Amino acid sequence: MMLVEMSECSNKEKILKQANEIDGIINQLDEDWLESEKIRIFLKKYYDIGKKE
Repeated sequence: MMLVEMSECSNKEKILKQANEIDGIINQLDEDWLESEKIRIFLKKYYDIGKKE
C-alpha cells in the first residue's frame, strides 16, 4: 500500500480501496479464529470435547 500511495498510478484510489477491504477481511478472519480457539479451549477444559484419547 505504501508503494501505491507514493506512486502516481491512475488506479491509485481503486487499489487502495481494495487493499483496505482485503485488510479488513483478514482482520475479521483473525478475530474469528481467535474466538473459535477460545471456544475450543473452553470445550476441552469443561466438557472433555476434542481431547485425544
